[in-house]
Amino acid sequence: MIKYLKDHTSRNERWYLLLVLVIALTLRIGYLIEMKQTLFLTQLRLDELFHRNWALSIANGNIFGDVIFFRAPLYAYWLGLNFAIFGYDIIIPRIIQHILGTISILFLYFLARKLFGKKTAVIATLILATYPPLIYIENKLLFESILIPLLIIFFTLWYYFKENPRPLPIFILGMVAGLICITRPLFLPLLLIFAIIIFFTFKEQQKKRSGLYPASIFLIAALLPIAPVTIRNYLAGGNFVLIASQGGINFYLGNNPSADGFSATLPGPSGNRWGNIDMEQPVAELLGRKPTASEIDNYWRSKAFEFIINSPAGFLTLLGKKLYYFLNSIEIPNNGSFYLYEKFSKILTYLPLGFWILGPLGLFGLWLGWTEKKGVEIIIFIILYTILIVLFFVCDRFRLPVIPFLAIYAGRAVERIYDLFKNRLQNKLIRWGISLTILFVIVNSNITGFQKGNIASDNFAIGNLELAAGNYKNAIAYYEKIPTDKIAIQDVHLNWGTAEWRLGNYDKAIQQFHKEYSLFPESYDALANLAHLYTIKGKPEEAIWYSQRAIRLKPYSPIAYVDLAIALTDLGHFDRAESTLLSYLQMYPEDRFYEESVLAGIQIMQNKIETAENTYRSILSRLRINRQPIYEPEYQYSSEYRIGGSWKIFQANIYYSLGHIFVKRQNQDSAIAYFKKAIELHPRFGDAWIDLGTSQYFTGDLVTADSSLRTGLRFQPENYRGWYNYGILMLEKNNVAEAELAFRRAISINPDFLPALKELSELKDKK
Repeated sequence: MIKYLKDHTSRNERWYLLLVLVIALTLRIGYLIEMKQTLFLTQLRLDELFHRNWALSIANGNIFGDVIFFRAPLYAYWLGLNFAIFGYDIIIPRIIQHILGTISILFLYFLARKLFGKKTAVIATLILATYPPLIYIENKLLFESILIPLLIIFFTLWYYFKENPRPLPIFILGMVAGLICITRPLFLPLLLIFAIIIFFTFKEQQKKRSGLYPASIFLIAALLPIAPVTIRNYLAGGNFVLIASQGGINFYLGNNPSADGFSATLPGPSGNRWGNIDMEQPVAELLGRKPTASEIDNYWRSKAFEFIINSPAGFLTLLGKKLYYFLNSIEIPNNGSFYLYEKFSKILTYLPLGFWILGPLGLFGLWLGWTEKKGVEIIIFIILYTILIVLFFVCDRFRLPVIPFLAIYAGRAVERIYDLFKNRLQNKLIRWGISLTILFVIVNSNITGFQKGNIASDNFAIGNLELAAGNYKNAIAYYEKIPTDKIAIQDVHLNWGTAEWRLGNYDKAIQQFHKEYSLFPESYDALANLAHLYTIKGKPEEAIWYSQRAIRLKPYSPIAYVDLAIALTDLGHFDRAESTLLSYLQMYPEDRFYEESVLAGIQIMQNKIETAENTYRSILSRLRINRQPIYEPEYQYSSEYRIGGSWKIFQANIYYSLGHIFVKRQNQDSAIAYFKKAIELHPRFGDAWIDLGTSQYFTGDLVTADSSLRTGLRFQPENYRGWYNYGILMLEKNNVAEAELAFRRAISINPDFLPALKELSELKDKK
């Protein structure tokens, strides 16, 4: 690259390129530093969270994965490689992404210079270096951060290789195209179109087959990155999925009777909190069995076409609306609002560029480029890509792939307008000025009344970050600022209630869940959380009512069945509780580990010890901590709370439960082995340490028992049974004073705990 720069650029060009690259990287690193002071960087959400979890699974050794890819894999594997090399670090991948973005500016310079000359190249690179939405997205764990550099590299190579259409350059071009496709499968149709362009571009008049040869090389090279993904999908799921299976559901999200053109909202009770189970269940009901990934994909695609066929006017209106959004200056939020981040960043605030000016200039420049017959392939790409996006749904990050190329044409427009001024061609200036004014008005209009952002939605977003960070009081403070009596935002009271729940304010949590349900009667999570909290508060009748309401809304979702089973258990209806969970697990036999663990607990209550043991062992045989994540709703904080916060802790709880089974059988050695396994997975597991110490006491290992009990009580000082057991151990070691203190501590926690009261009474009598 350095040699190429020396050979193909002047001294002034090199100084300019150094300057613009320094400016670009400084702005990007500066923005990263600004964001480091906020929760935006650490509390990932939506796609960023999904990518992070997937990448961690890869970095921890699950390279092949477990299921067919729902999303294109290149970004997740690239991020996983980062984690594998540097460890889990939230800063390093972002720095690398900013470096990639900066390097891509260099490629853009050569591309723009090749098409229109140095002046256009200078303007285009300045635009890309200082374009705020691009800096904003490059700092997120999203695929655009590698997709955009790949696209710039592709078109730079394209125009240089056109002059030298030898097999190796065309092969390299095809490889880059394949990488683009496994980053964003939406580009697959463009792959075929560019193969056709290659066929006609390189076809010699007298050799009809000469165009087929380079086109074939291009396609074969493009298939090299794609084919392993396809083969891997087939091996993982026994089903043909070329790259990823999300195309159908995304197409439906943008084309259904409730679609607004920009929201990824699934009609029905799932709303914007839909996940894998919501996609799968309607297909399973239709087929009467568990569907394959391609069947799910095809189902939702066919639902979208059903809407298009049955409501052509509605579809065309929606299509026009989406095109308007795509060409509008508003940055439509997806995975975060640019306007919210802007409030925390001086760099985003003070940089003047935006689509408000790039849009009109870029669109006008496209027309100029078309008339000049320069960069026609890029113009074709922009038009076709716009059509593809508009067929789905529109947002800020989906528009970004065309921004570098619009920057080139905006630069060309500025250069040509300057030439008109310099040559005083007033008539042409007036005509062009009118055209630009019309484009400016269209791009900067807001005929749909779309809000760039408001205080309520900002407070909700920040509150959610505080909630995810465990700052529950801060989260509540932000939720309290939202005037929900005037503006109804879904999930405000749901997440507010979750924060109260985590603080132990059950009555306040119930109040918030009731408010959510009253505002949004299809809120499954509000109903399920109400059922669970009423169970905790010892009101099983209310818990049964709410869990049954939740089941009617989403009969395929397991959470409410668990709440119903627990409530039935509290009423002493063990058989009904067991049959409730068994019937659900028979209807939906996929891995439902949490539900099965609750079932095992109910079986223990019925003294079905062997059955419970088999259930626990079945869970352990199938449970993998390092699983490829499936796409699930982000804000199910209450659900995560139920399993302890992670599957690793959940597995520790299973080992702990098995330990208790062996305690019941008076097999202390086996119990000790399982308690140790639980502690190995969860070293701060207070109950496991306490019960380990108790079992060690019964085996006569008093020294180790002493250490284990002390450790457990340090982690869980409110465990009154632990203090009682420690007191018994102290009596065994003839340490009466320490025993008395332990018994008193147990009674201070639970004044009605009879065994401790009895021991204290006996100690008093002995005195």
